[in-house]
Amino acid sequence: GVRTNDKVVKEGVELAVERSTKTGYRGYDHIYLAGVDAMLLADVDSDLYTVNLQRIADHVQRTQRADGSWSDDPRAPGDVSMTQYGVLALWAAQRVGVPVNGKALDDAAAWLMSKGNGDGGWGYRPGTNQGPGKGSSTHNMTVAAAGTIAVGRTLLHGPKGGLKKKKD
Repeated sequence: GVRTNDKVVKEGVELAVERSTKTGYRGYDHIYLAGVDAMLLADVDSDLYTVNLQRIADHVQRTQRADGSWSDDPRAPGDVSMTQYGVLALWAAQRVGVPVNGKALDDAAAWLMSKGNGDGGWGYRPGTNQGPGKGSSTHNMTVAAAGTIAVGRTLLHGPKGGLKKKKD
C-alpha cells in the first residue's frame, strides 16, 4: 500500500537502478540484493525498468552454479536461501516479460529436490553442518525450498491442472 513516490521506495529504486547499471552485484549478498531489486523494479514500473530487470536476470543466471544452486562464494556449497532469492529474481523478471532461460528454473528445482533431508525438510546448506540448524531441517529453509520448487514448476508448466474453463 506504499506509494511509489514514497521517499523510502524512491531511495530503494535508486539503489536498485545503480546496482543494475553501474556498480553491479558483488559480495556475500549479491543474490539477495538481485532478488529484492528485481521484485521492487518489476512492481514499481516494469516498463521503465525492463533493461534493469534483464541485467538482473542475466546476472542471476550467469552466477548460478552448475548444480543448479546459488551461493555467496563459488567455493562454498549451494545455499537454499540464496537459491530461493535467485528464483525470486527470475520470477519477477519473467512475470513482466523479460526472457528467462527455463533451464535455470529447472536446474534449481532439480537441485532442491536432490538435497532434501530424510524428514522431508531442508537445511541451509544441504550436505553440510553450516548455517542455522547445522544441517538439520529448519522451518525457514523447508518453506524456502518447497516454495521455490512450486514457483519453478508454475513458471515452467503453469498452474497445476491449468485454468478451469467455464461451462456454457
